[in-house]
Amino acid sequence: MFSIAQTTSKVRLSASLATAVALACLVAPDGLSSPVLGLFLFGGAAFLVAGFVALDLLGAVLPAGGLTVRRLRRVAALVLSAPLLLLTALILGFQSSALVVALPAGLVFAVAVVVAVERLAPRLGAPEDPRFWLATAVAAVELVALFLYVHVSEDTFAVVRPGTERLHAVLWFGTWAASLALLLPWGARVASRAGAAPPSRWWTAWSGLAALVGLGFMVADRRFMVGLYPAVHLWLQLVAVLSLDAALSRGLALAQLERRRLAPATIRKLTRAGGLALALVAAAAAGFAVVAFGGYASDRGFRAQVGESTVGTSMMRFLRRGEGRTRGHLKELDHPLYHDVPPPQNDWNILLISVDALRADALPDPDEADKRAAPRLSALGAQCADFRRAYAPGSRTAIGMGALMLGRYSAHIQWDLWMWDGKLINPNKATAADIRGLTNGVQYTTIPQIPPEGNLAQRMKAAGLRTLATPWDGYSRFFRKDAGFDPGFDEYTDFNPMSFREPASPKVLPIALQQLDKAKGVRFFQWVHLFDPHESGGDRERYAELVQEMDAALGDFLDGLEQRGLRDKTAIFLVADHGEALGDHRNATHGTSLYEEQVRVPMMICLPGRKGQVFRQPVSTLDATATMLALAGGDLTGIDGVNLLPLIEDGTYPAERPVFTELHRYMSNQAQRTTDLQAVINGRWKLIRDLKNDTVQLFDLENDPKEEQSALSSRPDVADDLEDLLDALNADRAKPKPPKPLFAAKPAAFEPGQDSVILWARSTLPASIHFELAKNARFKDALATTAREVTPEGDHVRVVDVTGLDPGTRYWYRAVLTHEGERLVSDTASFTTAPDKPRNVKLAWSADLLADNAPFQIFGPLKREKPDVFLMLGDTMYADIPKKNKGKDLKTYRARHKLVRRDENLQSFLASTATAAIWDDHEISNNAHRETENLAVARQVFREQWPVRSADPEDVGLYRSFRPAPQVEVFILDVRSFRDLPGRNRTMLGEAQKEWFITSLKSSTARTKIVVTSVPMFAPFGQDSWNAFPDERDELRTVFASEPPGTVFVLSGDYHLAWHLVDQETGIHELIAGPLDAWVFEDMLPQHMTDVAKRGGFAITDGPNYGVLEVKQDGSVVVRYHDVKGKQKYRAVLTGPDEVPAPGAAKEPPAAPERAVTGSSAASAGTGPTR
Repeated sequence: MFSIAQTTSKVRLSASLATAVALACLVAPDGLSSPVLGLFLFGGAAFLVAGFVALDLLGAVLPAGGLTVRRLRRVAALVLSAPLLLLTALILGFQSSALVVALPAGLVFAVAVVVAVERLAPRLGAPEDPRFWLATAVAAVELVALFLYVHVSEDTFAVVRPGTERLHAVLWFGTWAASLALLLPWGARVASRAGAAPPSRWWTAWSGLAALVGLGFMVADRRFMVGLYPAVHLWLQLVAVLSLDAALSRGLALAQLERRRLAPATIRKLTRAGGLALALVAAAAAGFAVVAFGGYASDRGFRAQVGESTVGTSMMRFLRRGEGRTRGHLKELDHPLYHDVPPPQNDWNILLISVDALRADALPDPDEADKRAAPRLSALGAQCADFRRAYAPGSRTAIGMGALMLGRYSAHIQWDLWMWDGKLINPNKATAADIRGLTNGVQYTTIPQIPPEGNLAQRMKAAGLRTLATPWDGYSRFFRKDAGFDPGFDEYTDFNPMSFREPASPKVLPIALQQLDKAKGVRFFQWVHLFDPHESGGDRERYAELVQEMDAALGDFLDGLEQRGLRDKTAIFLVADHGEALGDHRNATHGTSLYEEQVRVPMMICLPGRKGQVFRQPVSTLDATATMLALAGGDLTGIDGVNLLPLIEDGTYPAERPVFTELHRYMSNQAQRTTDLQAVINGRWKLIRDLKNDTVQLFDLENDPKEEQSALSSRPDVADDLEDLLDALNADRAKPKPPKPLFAAKPAAFEPGQDSVILWARSTLPASIHFELAKNARFKDALATTAREVTPEGDHVRVVDVTGLDPGTRYWYRAVLTHEGERLVSDTASFTTAPDKPRNVKLAWSADLLADNAPFQIFGPLKREKPDVFLMLGDTMYADIPKKNKGKDLKTYRARHKLVRRDENLQSFLASTATAAIWDDHEISNNAHRETENLAVARQVFREQWPVRSADPEDVGLYRSFRPAPQVEVFILDVRSFRDLPGRNRTMLGEAQKEWFITSLKSSTARTKIVVTSVPMFAPFGQDSWNAFPDERDELRTVFASEPPGTVFVLSGDYHLAWHLVDQETGIHELIAGPLDAWVFEDMLPQHMTDVAKRGGFAITDGPNYGVLEVKQDGSVVVRYHDVKGKQKYRAVLTGPDEVPAPGAAKEPPAAPERAVTGSSAASAGTGPTR
């Protein structure tokens, strides 16, 4: 094999010629139109690759030392396997249940890469020389650095929304596979700086591959996802240049070292050319740095040219902004809106049909003879006012529909950030800061805040119309209920649980007709949204097919209106939320620019009895909102749109009327805009301003309808005037207002006594909170607690221990929040104080809530059970699952609790009764004990969310007792705060708690004594339960045995099963319940299924469950177990009414319950914490 011994500066210099040629190839398509732009882009590209060139040169001169070829080869392979190990770590962080698959798979693939490089590289012509493999290791570092850059920047697996999983997986594995394929060619490139060129046909193949990748990536950079994913484009550009460099430099090194092919004089010329090329690249990079950072590229016309070029988008971040601009002459937005023009007398229904991603030219122009693209809509347009230059207020659905429903430009709307984290999260209930604290990354979108005047539906309703909606939005969640578009609608079809394949219009529109049938005889406003064109994937033929399918379905829908006698009684408005690029301006879809294809849309207004008209002046789809409200006699206060009825009736329209459109996007987990564009259309002129990059483009739409050449340099005066209009629009921009504090959850009641209760509420921000209580739901003669300010230091939680209440009385209560003079009242909740005389008492209990399983369906049946007190027996959340967001401090523990407490079902249940809760290990960490790290912090946060009245004089332990009725006392044990590590002569309770418990139990006059422990007491297995503390358990057995039979009962949880077992030594009934919603016993502890069956007793091992303990006034005690749907699975009488305990009664254990274990393979899949 060839030995690398010819390391010369001549070879390194000539190899730089390849770098210059590769850079020229990258920028040539953009630079051909303008030499100045081409030179600038060449310098920018040189600036971007300068670090890699320097690393190449460093790798060429580094000594291999004593490293062997085999070791260096393994180093290169291990470096390249890092992405697979990183993916494994990410999967583990997001879903700990993937542990058994992800960890072995990641390790196996990493080993496979090492083996593949070890075995295959020599067969593919790689030289057995340490200098070459040192160069290849350097190349591996470069490839992995680029790989990590693109995926960290784009949050590839931190932000995964339904429908995008395949894209993210392709991006991850595609970039890694490309890196693996380029390892040897890039290693050869680095080695070429040292003059390594072994004669091998394989090297020709690898160089050819590098050349194909380089040229292919340059093409892909210009054609795919233009305007989106900037990190991906930068990765394509850098990999393209360095791969093409690899191919060319191999050829140069080969030609120089095999001197039979090139004469020495030619080699000297190549060396000189390479030296000049290296100097050119260095000078270009330095020149770019001076121009960019020195502010010499501040001209916005030139900046726009740079930003519009494919390569230039990666350089915009380095360009310093200019100082300002020349003011124009159009200072104000001053044109009539015709809101005060009275509408024609009518009692018409109003129908709004919005179509997703329908561009203006998707419907044939009225002057065109061929209407086959959309025959039914063309026929409709012939009877309507057809607006051929209508503009959507934005180029994505959130803006286009959000602005349409409010009738306001985006600049005049206060936008909320909404987050997708498995489900939509409303920032009114959890702030963005809260959510960023608990997740590494979330998918952001924007939803408009509804102003005091209301949205379109609310205004229509106020005008006396019945409001209906059937909005189909495909896989997205924009239009699901509670996402912000449903307020004001009397009937709102929530398609969220449904799934239709496109074309879906034939399925959606019949549902809209059914909705109309229910509203028969009532004047209505109906909104229908169709989604078909959105699903073309940027393919023009597929797009045309979907438009035709939608057109046919709309035709059938119009026929349905005709059959119902509604066609002549209904004003029909057809608009689109935005357009679709379909390859124009190198874009495929939408939401990437404000060019005509993305913002110009169809708009038709079809009024009964009116003839068809065509209008070609610029209008906004917001005008449809204004016109609909005018027809309905609704309130137009704050509406930006122009009422078009005067134009339709007699041609009245403003002589000069600008139309605006906007695009903002949030495509990272930093809650900052990654795109911020505005455009204004005024007559024939259109100006697009990029606020983020400080660029401007001006187009003469009359002479340049495809927006191919900016007219900024020839008509700067027009640009200045149009920018004045944008400035005037922004002068009225909705200023970001500090969010108002709101209730983060419904109020809850804890620790009920005969005359007392603890009330709990939490707000989203600092505010003053107090509670009102009354004996009636109308709050007549209500009592009020003292108001107190809640602060971030206390997690905005208000806890009040209310005393002086009447025993055995139902109270209604609510929290009242006061902020800047405004009063906000929470939902009404209720509880019942403990009676002062014996009566029937119903206690419900269970444990174990995993946030990922929300919504928690089990709380619906629990609420219908109407227990007097609910006993929450620990694992109220899982601070240690997933490990990526493991609780470790005040912030993260709070975040994990909030994930559980935000569940609506849980909140409603807690608001319907009183609760007594105790913690277990997962509020801290798995198998926690008194020396566990962060124990005190976890305890603080638990008490913030689940308040307790501790019996511990030091107020450290959470143990206590209470009486839900005079004949019943409940003793709640804290088995975490004082426990030792398991073993003989070890304690779970600690001496002080144990002394309190034994003394309190013996001195209690209650007829029924219920011991609550978060972990099982008599289960015959487990290292985290009382089974691991046999000495202390035996001590308690002795105490229990001294009590009369049928007096003591034990309630526990933690094992994720329901199980009624009887202690064989004392006859004490232990009743285990859980999970409320988490892993099930069959999956979590399958090795102990035989133990449960062997011990006997009723058990549920395959699903969520809860228990109910009824303690009757006559002394009888009955237990019931229910499944997640509330179905009773088991009932047993533990003590009959005639079995009155007496201190001297015989202690003969009762018969064990029948051996009945339920459980099957139907249990939910998953793995849980190890016990």
